[in-house]
Amino acid sequence: MLTVHTLKNYSRVHLLVLSVIGLTGVGLILACTQKFGAGVSPDSANYIAAARSLLAGKGFLRFNNVICDSWPPLYSTLLATLKLAGIDYFISGRYISAVSLGLIVFMSGLWLLKNSGFFSIAVLGSICILFAKPLFNISCMIWSEPLFVVLVMAFFFILPFALEKPTIKWGLLLALVTAATALTRYVGVVLIPIGAFLLVVNRKQLFWKRATFVTFWTIGSALPLTLWLLRNWLITGNLAGKRLPSDTGFFENVSFAGEVVASWFLPSQLANSIPGWIFFCLFCAFITVMLISAISKSAKHNQYWLDSPSIPLVLFLIVYTVTILSAATRTRIDVLNDRLLAPLYVPAALLFLASIANAYSLDLKLSQNKKEIYHRLIRTGLLAGISIGIWLGTSSNYVLALGQYRFRYGAGGIRHLRWQKSETIAWLQKHRLQGHIFTSNPAALYILAGYTAENTPALPVCYGNSPAGLRESQRQISDFKSVVESENNAYIVWFSPGRENLYDPNKLRDFCRMKTVKRLKDGVVIALYPK
Repeated sequence: MLTVHTLKNYSRVHLLVLSVIGLTGVGLILACTQKFGAGVSPDSANYIAAARSLLAGKGFLRFNNVICDSWPPLYSTLLATLKLAGIDYFISGRYISAVSLGLIVFMSGLWLLKNSGFFSIAVLGSICILFAKPLFNISCMIWSEPLFVVLVMAFFFILPFALEKPTIKWGLLLALVTAATALTRYVGVVLIPIGAFLLVVNRKQLFWKRATFVTFWTIGSALPLTLWLLRNWLITGNLAGKRLPSDTGFFENVSFAGEVVASWFLPSQLANSIPGWIFFCLFCAFITVMLISAISKSAKHNQYWLDSPSIPLVLFLIVYTVTILSAATRTRIDVLNDRLLAPLYVPAALLFLASIANAYSLDLKLSQNKKEIYHRLIRTGLLAGISIGIWLGTSSNYVLALGQYRFRYGAGGIRHLRWQKSETIAWLQKHRLQGHIFTSNPAALYILAGYTAENTPALPVCYGNSPAGLRESQRQISDFKSVVESENNAYIVWFSPGRENLYDPNKLRDFCRMKTVKRLKDGVVIALYPK
């Protein structure tokens, strides 16, 4: 029988310890981002630009004034709301990420305490999540992923209440969290089929009541994102942004995913020595074992197998993995990395730690005497200790070393010390350029110098030399020439080192005349004229 718990069910000491570990996570991120703030990438700049344009009454716009449709609006709306409260975008983004990590750590410990029954496992799990490599990496940046993981965790906590007591109250709360998750990242829609499946097979209601509950819950969960997608279609003609076909195949993406997951748990030398597809197969085997274990444990206790608290996590691992691999194979997105796969970390870690607790419980039940109990616990403890030791040792060394680096040199992106000391940025701040600007880093110009700019045309290699990529590159060259011919003032701001996937000034000389305005240590400013 599925049971649900509120905070009143737990000891104050237990909650205090887990809270302290969670607050340590908040402090870790704030310490690493103290010097120059949270890391800022092009996506971060676009989140901030969308928040600024929203407050200016212009809707959601990127930093190059193009309609924003490539990501949902919740994160930018949150930044804008906090700005109305007087909190700067960079400060609010930094604290959202830090607090999100703290909540992830706390909720992970709480889930283990609730579902394993071992406070020691809960503490150990919280520490493992605290030093999780992918969570640390995303939490040092102004990105939507930390908030996304918090919302996924909230879904896991609220779902048992909706299954146990399928009332309007819990249905609305679950729909609110699900809708917020999908409005944070498009891939959040994976929670809708997971929730719908678990709710519709819930045997605590008559079928027609279940069907009614699931119908209204699904509508409430999907409606906000549906309205946003409709807005995108009406304005831009695209549901979720224009995306070119992928230049990586399914098995290549499988290998990339395996390499990323291996780097989370194994020392780099060992992880690099194992082909990614092998570790991906091991990851799939782990998910399968967790599913079989949850079903068999429920059967032994005469419980309905879908009542197992592990089932939602297993389903999330399956559906999210399939969705990300499918998206990476169909459309051109980033190479699978920590950022895209980070949401898998928490459920995988919780399932592994819960399985250790189950093994201890099983040892206690199967043992006939104290001597046998002692031997069984020693054996299980050694296996668990070696596994967790390698995992925690690898991740903690990585996080502490990278944390020190980020404290000294910046959290990442254009918050690195290099950008803070950029002569090119300093010159552009003093000498305002008027006209159309092409650059190798439009996000840096927008955030650090307040310019609206766009990338120089992309080389075909940027799109994998595909036919569609070649056409896109040629279109950008045509637009570049049109701008130079029609604008009175056009410039290139090229930073060193440049970007290999973009046309640099030397390659663009075939399309226009150039005059160097200013050459600096880390860049050059060039005026453009028609041929």
